[in-house]
Amino acid sequence: SNGDFVLPSPDKYNVSGVTFDSNACLDVNGHAVVVHAPNGTRVGCGVLGLDIWATTTITSDAAGTVNGDTVTVPGYAIEDSGVSMMNSDMTAYNAYGRAIVVHASDGTRVACGCCVEEGVPVALDVYPDYDGSIIVSGNVTVTSTTAPAQIVMTADLTGLETSATSGLHIHTGTSCTAASSVGGHLFDAGVAVIGKYPDYDDDAYAVSGTACVVAVDGADGLDGAEALISFSAMLVDDNDSFEAGDTGGVHIHVGTSCDVAANVGGHFFDPVCTTTTAGPTTSAAPTTTGVATTPNPDPWVAVTYSVDSNGDFVL
Repeated sequence: SNGDFVLPSPDKYNVSGVTFDSNACLDVNGHAVVVHAPNGTRVGCGVLGLDIWATTTITSDAAGTVNGDTVTVPGYAIEDSGVSMMNSDMTAYNAYGRAIVVHASDGTRVACGCCVEEGVPVALDVYPDYDGSIIVSGNVTVTSTTAPAQIVMTADLTGLETSATSGLHIHTGTSCTAASSVGGHLFDAGVAVIGKYPDYDDDAYAVSGTACVVAVDGADGLDGAEALISFSAMLVDDNDSFEAGDTGGVHIHVGTSCDVAANVGGHFFDPVCTTTTAGPTTSAAPTTTGVATTPNPDPWVAVTYSVDSNGDFVL
């Protein structure tokens, strides 16, 4: 196969029985997305809304410098067709044109530089409106690779805190002229970056890309409303292992991490989502009666991809 996935529209599922960012009982937010190979093996995993920048750091030496240290960040590309949240085929975030921010060890934003281009050093200067004693200068160069998509940030900086761990992040902003323009970390709560499934040590299948969830208006599962999400997956065959006619599953699971296979769990859905109604009130104390809704079937058994005659993946 050529590893290309068809764009999400119209290749997306409306998945019933679950919601996004609304009903805690049925909410898929923060849960793991699992990609199954044609034989059912779990080969890919990513967490919806995972902010990888929360753990992306550099460590300075005793002089407060960082000389050529690198940070590898999966799930990001540099596509120079313009500034956008995702690249053109939706398989990775797009870092092009965004601001780079350095945080002090306590999280304070101390330096900023703009804007990311492939292989071009970005000069960092004092963060707008920062008036503290940490005066960072130097360059950060960002390069990218594909299959799987990832960026490598190479930092050459001085003026950092001595022997300290600092955050090195890409933000949504496209300018460092004002603090209000820098924005937050470049990620989306409805996107999962797909990487290798934990404990999967076979090279038979290698898949990367993203899965996306969008809330459906009026389908939040509250007050008798239907529970429904729009779900799509844009995946990349990293080693030409999938063939025309292959099919497999892409599902949201109960786990909230892809670090340990045992914690990923099974399909996320609530067969009996319990509501509470007021019961009879007495002078001693009010009581409530739990009322169970009709059991929900597992909606994920029908969510599959297939590989067409061109080697394209269709969800």
